[in-house]
Amino acid sequence: MFEIFTEFADWIVVGLLGLSKETSPEINMNFGVMSTPAVVVNGQLVHSGRIPTQAEIKLWLDS
Repeated sequence: MFEIFTEFADWIVVGLLGLSKETSPEINMNFGVMSTPAVVVNGQLVHSGRIPTQAEIKLWLDS
């Protein structure tokens, strides 16, 4: 999934800082992640349970 974000970031010419993959169950639970994959943007859980679409990712990056 990490590759999807980096490829999409290149596609819309956005530089992402601090993009990481978290596997710690404790940290995931702190964000309220109940199913993966999940996406947290600026400390807020914005998506979980399936691979997001490019349109969804663009919306998160635009806001």
